[in-house]
Formats: sequence, structure tokens, C-alpha cells
Amino acid sequence: MRKMIFFLLFSALFLSVTGCGKSKEQSKNAKAQSQKQQNSDNKVIDTALQQQMKMYKQLKKSQYDQAEKIRQAEKKQLKKLQQDRVKVLQKVLKQEQDIESGKQLNKIQKQQNEKKTSQEEQTGQGSTKQGKEQGQGQQKDQHKEKDKKKEKDQSKNKDQKKETTGGNQSQS
Repeated sequence: MRKMIFFLLFSALFLSVTGCGKSKEQSKNAKAQSQKQQNSDNKVIDTALQQQMKMYKQLKKSQYDQAEKIRQAEKKQLKKLQQDRVKVLQKVLKQEQDIESGKQLNKIQKQQNEKKTSQEEQTGQGSTKQGKEQGQGQQKDQHKEKDKKKEKDQSKNKDQKKETTGGNQSQS
């Protein structure tokens, strides 16, 4: 009898420790339910994170697009400014070339004049003296003509003043 009591106690203890029967299934069900709940919570969190990530990506994309538009506009403006600068520099270069060509023409004319004078000197000094005297005479004639014109203009002005002052006195 002792053996039997011992056996019953031992078997009861063994069954309670091992959780034989429904208690094992209940613990498995509880674990499965908690995992399902965590998974559903994770899914809710995952969808919220995905939506936030989509919004963040859209925001970054729109910022990038705006920055790209600004860069393109600045690039076009820079090209235009460079083209304008090239045009201005070309105009300046052309003006400088025109000025240089004018200086070169002056140099050529001076050289031609020097050649003429050297040729005149070689042909004879008498003819060059006559040429110089003729040039001086022409200059004197031009000065005389200018003086005559000035005198005529002054006399006309005096006559006009007399007429205007005389006309004003007769009207009074």
C-alpha cells in the first residue's frame, strides 16, 4: 500500500509538472495569439511607416524638382550673359581693329607724304620751296576769306539789331 500511495503521489506530481492535457494547448494558443497581435500591430505600424516614407520621398522629390528648375533657369541666364558678353567683346574688338586700321591708314598716309617730300627733295629744292610757298599762300588766302566772312556776318548782325530796335521804337 505504501507503494501504491507513493505511485499515486508520484504520478500526480508528474502530471502536474508536465502539464499534461489542456494546459499545454492553452499556453500554445496564448503564445500564438500574442504573436498574431504583435504581427497585426507591426502591420499597422509598417503601413504607417510606409505612408510616412512615401510622403517623405514625395517631399524630397518636389524639393529636388524645384532646385533643378532653379538650376536650369540659372544655367540659361548664365549662357545668355556669356553670349551677351561675347557680343560686347566682339564689338569692342572690332572698334579697336577699326581704330588700329585708322592709325595704320594715318601711318600709311604719313609714309606716303614722307616719300613725296623725299622725292621732291631729290628732284630739286627749288620746286619744294615753291610748293611750300604755295601751301603757305593758300593758307593765307583761306584766313583772309574767313576774316571777310566774319566781317560780313558782323555787319549783318548790326543791321538786324538796328532794324529790331528801330521797329520797336516805332511801335511804341
